[in-house]
Amino acid sequence: MKIMKTISMTGPAPALQKMSEVICLYADAAYPRGGSECAQAARSGLTDTAAKISEQLNRNQSPVIISRRIKTHIKAAIQYYLEANSDQKDAEPRSRMMLDILNGETIEDQDWP
Repeated sequence: MKIMKTISMTGPAPALQKMSEVICLYADAAYPRGGSECAQAARSGLTDTAAKISEQLNRNQSPVIISRRIKTHIKAAIQYYLEANSDQKDAEPRSRMMLDILNGETIEDQDWP
């Protein structure tokens, strides 16, 4: 029997939806269509994860569960978001909270900027 290692994420729906969007933006920037097989596998893993997050949110599932294998890529996506939006005042606290959620911390709705 195969045991899947997962991450359980609990936080405001807008924060998790933002994470899904950030993952898609990063996948497009870091792994554009038409790249190598390895790049396309990474892109597919990211876009599949973003879709899983959105799908679980649409079903009001809490916590949101994703594979732990993609965690490093999601951290890179959040860092990419922070760097690309450094001129926006909410970018830093949002990035920090997305990382907290990814690391298993629970963020309350009122804490999301």
